Amino acid sequence: MRWLQDQAHTTRLFCSSTTSSKSKNSGKLTFIGGGKMAEVMIAKTHNSFETVNVVELHEERRAYLQDKFNVTAFPKITNDEHKKQLFEETDVVVLAVKPQNVNGVFENLRHQLNPKTLVVSIVAGVSIAQLQEGCNTKSVCRTMPNTPAMIGAGITVWTATDSVSNYQKDLIKQLLDPLGKEEYVDDEDFIDMATAVSGSGPAYTFLFMEASIESAVHMGLPRGLAKTLTEETMKGAIAYAQASKEHPAILRNDITSPGGTTAAATYKLEEGRFRTVVTDAIWAAYQRARQLGGKDHKVWRL
Repeated sequence: MRWLQDQAHTTRLFCSSTTSSKSKNSGKLTFIGGGKMAEVMIAKTHNSFETVNVVELHEERRAYLQDKFNVTAFPKITNDEHKKQLFEETDVVVLAVKPQNVNGVFENLRHQLNPKTLVVSIVAGVSIAQLQEGCNTKSVCRTMPNTPAMIGAGITVWTATDSVSNYQKDLIKQLLDPLGKEEYVDDEDFIDMATAVSGSGPAYTFLFMEASIESAVHMGLPRGLAKTLTEETMKGAIAYAQASKEHPAILRNDITSPGGTTAAATYKLEEGRFRTVVTDAIWAAYQRARQLGGKDHKVWRL
């Protein structure tokens, strides 16, 4: 029961209303995986489609999604009747499973989809070539959302094959809109790069926040105040940078007085190779993203 209450609270945070302003079309939408990211998409789109199906292994999660959004949930793709309900005349199939589970999904999808079905993947590290082969379809969209999408504040980078029509691209935007901002790119390599910058980026931010909070506590600040100061400083700095349009280096110099506290702090960051460590981390994420997609991951910066 507590788990369901937590889920309901999360849903209220990222979706004040589950009613779409768009008129309902006659299409069918199927989600393979009913996790948090899928839930955000379902919350805003379930009223825009005539039929919304979800395949989700966990019984409690299925019950929650059915009760909350009035979707049809299946425990697994087990028989021909299930496959017919899920995939016959389906307009869009959204793959929202963990990367380690995607091959099992491919086994069930490979001979079920009709050529007109659009496959939208939010699975990290799975390339377009892998999606096309695994689903036996040419109409594929690969996306890279990030964690803030859970509250509608994410950034999703996406690309699509030439077989995806303009109408299908509009459907993709409709699905991604609840997650926050979206950016289309025409080069799949940019998806792997975005994985390293924005996909994994929140983790880098959280690590910096953690270090700041712990340092403040070590100095003697109460933990609650340390957390508030860190969060509001980061939020304000980002808002200021977006509003000013100046390069971050200029903004940093503007608040670095000669011989002051900021100069002392940045000196220590530079002495610890802060820029190099951040760069190495982002490149490591990029290489890993390529490796997961079956590409040559031995790419090095010049």
